Amino acid sequence: MRYSIVLLAALSLAGCGKKAPPVAAAAPQPQTEASAAPGANPLEGGPQAISESPKVRVKRVMADAVSRLQAGDVSSAPKIVEDLKGITALAPDRAEIPFNIGVAYELMGDDTNARKAYLRATDVDPKLGAAWLNLGSMAERAGDLDRALQNYQAGLRYAPDDGNLIVGVIGVLRRQGRFEEAISQAKQALGQNAHNINVYNNLGLVYLDQGQTDLASFTYQKALNSIEGADQNASLHCNLGKVHLARGEAFTARQELERALQLDPNLNAAKVLLAQLDMDDHNWTDAASLLEGALAQDPQDTGILTNLGICYRGLGRYEEAQARYTKALEIQPGDPTPYLDIAVLQGDYMRSYDAALASIDRYVAAGGKRMDLATQWRADLVSAKDKYEKELERKRKRDERDKKRAEQERLASEYDRIQQAKEQAAQAALNKACPVAGCPELTACNRQNLCVDEGAPGTAVAGQACQSDDDCAFGLACGADATCASGAAAPPAAPAPTVTPPPAPADPQPKNTPDPWGGQQ
Repeated sequence: MRYSIVLLAALSLAGCGKKAPPVAAAAPQPQTEASAAPGANPLEGGPQAISESPKVRVKRVMADAVSRLQAGDVSSAPKIVEDLKGITALAPDRAEIPFNIGVAYELMGDDTNARKAYLRATDVDPKLGAAWLNLGSMAERAGDLDRALQNYQAGLRYAPDDGNLIVGVIGVLRRQGRFEEAISQAKQALGQNAHNINVYNNLGLVYLDQGQTDLASFTYQKALNSIEGADQNASLHCNLGKVHLARGEAFTARQELERALQLDPNLNAAKVLLAQLDMDDHNWTDAASLLEGALAQDPQDTGILTNLGICYRGLGRYEEAQARYTKALEIQPGDPTPYLDIAVLQGDYMRSYDAALASIDRYVAAGGKRMDLATQWRADLVSAKDKYEKELERKRKRDERDKKRAEQERLASEYDRIQQAKEQAAQAALNKACPVAGCPELTACNRQNLCVDEGAPGTAVAGQACQSDDDCAFGLACGADATCASGAAAPPAAPAPTVTPPPAPADPQPKNTPDPWGGQQ
């Protein structure tokens, strides 16, 4: 049984836009010649810290904080917070200070304090659109779309021309399924600024979500043809690739996505979509390579983790696949979808059906949204388990038969080998003097002390029937009981006949007996 792949699209909130980090810190004012030397610690004592004025100190600390924040230096974020808090009292009307404190907290993963700092910045300067934008972005990441929309719209009340806030509103309306409102907002924004590429990007995504691929393609092509430099916008090419992917135009989609990566090698959404094309072709190696690169940039993206698990599964790296699914569950415990992928891995690939059924049960217990799918998969797994166990039993019996047959064949072969060896030894010994140890099998020592074929005349052994000594083997004789025996006596000879002498004559002297002296007796 082969299950459908649960593929989660690891795309950012703005389609092929980058997953936004905190908006870049507000630019500091240029340093004057009286500014502190680069790298000086603004809070340390010493002649320089004592001699600089509060204004110069604020500029220096801000410049250093902005430089490190724009570099994304997470390790220095706690020190940045400390430094910026140290100058807050010196410039209470500078909204950039609490704003940058919020950016530092957000880099540290402290959303609570980041939110407080951004709100403080909006209190100081309500027109600071970047603070409203970061507040909305944080709410989106937390899944609170209503609050995100409120933040974007609040910012627009004070900064109605802020293009990023307009894009934020369109993006949230799209995610809420309020497509007509999103389209209306986008068209209104384009009426004010027809060169806002990000508005085109989001408008196309709205059409794509509605399944209107022609309108989505038209929107992106219009941006490419009407806005100078739009061809260099990686997100436009990525989103256009997504449209071709939705149409099943894999070749054209790949061209656009590869173009997007040429323009921006760090555009994760393009990597994910290219990986999806490779996964469709079961090219697990290239897909895994793309997703590993994407995960290095965004290790908390559960969609990337899930897709990478699928690739590892295809490569037979089952333990690594399960580790990626488990990590996705740890990051986003409210989404039990990875349990389905784990069930596929355990059932279809590892044949651990009991474990797979337990994963389905965990998905159900966690309130998974696809209960119909879970129910069907559970039934399929039960059926597959029964089929697999029956196949295992058939295989066990088949293996036993094969093993028995193999043993019989081995014994037969061994018997043939032994017999052949016996025949060769017997053939070599024929008509040769009998060894002391005796002739080899299939031969026997005959009466002439030569090895001959068994049963040949003169090979009867002790105890065998015989008619004469010629029947017995060397050193044996045919005994009185007509069996061959060692040293047997010859049968007794018949008694000699008694010869009766003739009676003596009455006259012992024959007549006319010559006289030995020449005369007659």
